[in-house]
Amino acid sequence: MGKGATHHIVTHRGRSIHALLAKYELTHHFQDILTGEHGFARKPDPEAVTYLIHRYQLALDETIMIGDRELDVLAGHRAGIKTCLISEQSNEMVATYTVSSPNRLHELLLT
Repeated sequence: MGKGATHHIVTHRGRSIHALLAKYELTHHFQDILTGEHGFARKPDPEAVTYLIHRYQLALDETIMIGDRELDVLAGHRAGIKTCLISEQSNEMVATYTVSSPNRLHELLLT
């Protein structure tokens, strides 16, 4: 994960996301984890994304929403940030980038 970058999760999942991250020893990579229990409007509404942008004073031109579903990309787009869809299918939606796998995402972010 990039130097100087912060990472956040916005998910419809409940507390199960914490167990999943702990299982793979990933929890420490994320500064904030917003779940369905936080009460934000569900994606594709950008409410939770906008909250993170304001809370952490993220620069819109340096922030990217990454997801594997259209609603993730739409939430990021509606919040005014770049987006990346992880999908093996090409799409004609508003995603700034589309990659076929997390490995391709890694290449995209480091170039």
